[in-house]
Amino acid sequence: DGRNTAREACRVRTSADVEVDALRERQRRRVVGRRGRGHSTVTIDNTANRFDVFGKLVYNASVFDQPVRHFFIPAGQSFTLMGVAPGNYDIRYQNLDDGGLYKSQGFGLSEQETANGVDATSVSITLYGTPGSAVQPTTIGRGEF
Repeated sequence: DGRNTAREACRVRTSADVEVDALRERQRRRVVGRRGRGHSTVTIDNTANRFDVFGKLVYNASVFDQPVRHFFIPAGQSFTLMGVAPGNYDIRYQNLDDGGLYKSQGFGLSEQETANGVDATSVSITLYGTPGSAVQPTTIGRGEF
């Protein structure tokens, strides 16, 4: 109603409010810039599993985590995300048979300019890590997904 609008308009913003808003805007711009602007690849391996997965590539920002890519991988297959920007990420995914939600360990992607172009990171993540694999999943709640 009009009273709430007037209250919001009269609310005094502190310098902390301004700083938080500026930080959120910088983070939002960085996240938006991560969609297809890099040279790195992330392969998600679901070949050892008998269930389909719905997944997200999540950029781990200092203020909030932001999903930047979504994907579906049928049982027994893998999928490669191309053109991923440098940064810190994790994979979050749902087992579409039983609804379980999981998160991979975090990983970093980097790029380096070279005389021949760009040297970029290529990462492979195995879902439901097999014994001895470097990346093991963690069970997560709906709010983290």
